[in-house]
Amino acid sequence: MGKRMQLAIFAAMFALGLTGYYLFMPAAAPAVTGESAKTPEAEIKTVQISGIIAEKSKTELVGESTVILAGKVKDILPSKWSNPNFERGQNISNVIQTDVIVKVGKVFKGKPYSTKEIAVRIDKGKVDNVEWKSEGFPDFSLNEDVVLFLREDDSDNARQDERYYVLTGMKQGKFTKEVGEGFSNGKDKITAATLPLEISEELEKYKKLPRLADPKIYKP
Repeated sequence: MGKRMQLAIFAAMFALGLTGYYLFMPAAAPAVTGESAKTPEAEIKTVQISGIIAEKSKTELVGESTVILAGKVKDILPSKWSNPNFERGQNISNVIQTDVIVKVGKVFKGKPYSTKEIAVRIDKGKVDNVEWKSEGFPDFSLNEDVVLFLREDDSDNARQDERYYVLTGMKQGKFTKEVGEGFSNGKDKITAATLPLEISEELEKYKKLPRLADPKIYKP
């Protein structure tokens, strides 16, 4: 066999082997870019608060509230820790809280600290990868029409240097608008038109209730 024939056969075998190598070799892994190299989002840690809520009658809601008003939810501020520095000590706790900004409409009882808008603080929300859920507090949504039964915060987490209210009876203090003119908190129903008269009647009933030793609960 001549040298030319040997070279031709060798070249053909080399080309065939190279083709088979590329056909059957595993595909190379794609290059890692800055976008794909991002670490996965941190896992959400949920804190679920459950428990029995002391049921309040309409008489108690009216009597224990310093302010009762109708309004519309204007904004929901970013949630924050009640104790951001994680201080330790007696009667010091740390919960995630959210301030709901409500545009004030008609005021049925008391004098709110602002006639334009007020903040309502609830113990629920999300900070970073920690979500705080509580069965005792309601949810709010933007532009929601509500009637709120409010009082000053006298809890261990109260901030005397901030202006806000908390709901009387927790979720029982929020009445959400239903079809028509009615509002409901899931147990009781009210109407804005008859609420002033109801408040007067309930206040008279409240005065006749037995006084309790805890001033935080009974407020004449």
